Amino acid sequence: MNRRFRMISLLAEAIGLELEEAKDLDKKYEKEFNEEFGDAMSYLVGKSLEKKQAFERLKEKGPDIPKSADKNNEIDSVKDIYRKLAKKTHPDVSRDTDDTEFKEIQRAYSENDISALLSAANRHNVTIELTEEDAEILKKRIRNQKKKIQELKGTVRWAWALSNKSSEIRKNVLISMGVNLEEFKKWKENLL
Repeated sequence: MNRRFRMISLLAEAIGLELEEAKDLDKKYEKEFNEEFGDAMSYLVGKSLEKKQAFERLKEKGPDIPKSADKNNEIDSVKDIYRKLAKKTHPDVSRDTDDTEFKEIQRAYSENDISALLSAANRHNVTIELTEEDAEILKKRIRNQKKKIQELKGTVRWAWALSNKSSEIRKNVLISMGVNLEEFKKWKENLL
């Protein structure tokens, strides 16, 4: 197997697994954050649309990996990988696979999910010769995915979920949301 391609595909597979784990944790952390700070959200909704929008930005759902500006069909290597995988996994050609693997490969290609596509290439022993330019483009996409994972892990909800949840940290989270602590305290007292 081409060493350069193997290295990039294994790296992409690792990043893909890390992204899956981060998304799973993010769902958990989002629920926990919303339960803990739902009252603050209600308060902010009542205060102003501007503060609500600031809160929404803070708690916004973790970023999915966006499609790259480069389209798959602009990189011949990615198209070659896809074609080889499609030939190996098409239900009419291969009795060893069901159509779910083929559909996942189609999804990965159409959504420009390089990690999933290269991971499938590893599973099916598909390799191609990469040009230096294509290798750099793929590495850049993988770095961008890693950056998005780090951005997700840098959100307020992750900081809260991984903290000791002390009153001091809670106070800092509320302040970062734009909550006026004195007004918020009075608002909560009026609810009771």
